[in-house]
Amino acid sequence: MVRRGFRTIAIVAAMSMMLNPSYTALAKTGRTATVGTWKTEGSKWTFLDNAGNKLNGWIVYNGDWYYLLPQDGTLKTGWLTQNGKSYFLSTESGQFTGRLLSGWQWIDGYCYYFIAEDNAKYGELFTGGKTPDGYTVDSAGRWTKDGVAVYENGKGLSSSENVQQVAGADRPIPSGGTRSFGGHSG
Repeated sequence: MVRRGFRTIAIVAAMSMMLNPSYTALAKTGRTATVGTWKTEGSKWTFLDNAGNKLNGWIVYNGDWYYLLPQDGTLKTGWLTQNGKSYFLSTESGQFTGRLLSGWQWIDGYCYYFIAEDNAKYGELFTGGKTPDGYTVDSAGRWTKDGVAVYENGKGLSSSENVQQVAGADRPIPSGGTRSFGGHSG
């Protein structure tokens, strides 16, 4: 009986997608993907809707969340604080630049836990307590061992937008090159 119900739901969902070709896959937290395209402006990325308007705020692209600054619509990377909550948008060069991170992440030598459950708190920095997998983090969200934040010099992503970490050492990103983002380069 359960199997028949599941099959019916699957058929109805498939037919709905065929009848409505503009239907897009749901992203984390159930939000529909933002329709539009990425565009570079110098060294910055923006996202345009189908009418060519520059978007700002949170968008969903290929199942991941990104944040576009309200003042100019450029892609934000690094730390973002919004409504008293902290998030980290990948500074990794390449197709994941600006992607909202979740789970355990090494940033500037510290390990942080960002909520990974698919709910309204997705990507939010977990602070001051035990994480869902039983580890302790301090009030700044850093993993602690025996009450002390664990630090490993050069480990993880850099929170700086113009520095990347290679083999544990920070170095400036050379200018003038091309970057790939979401399968596009610019």
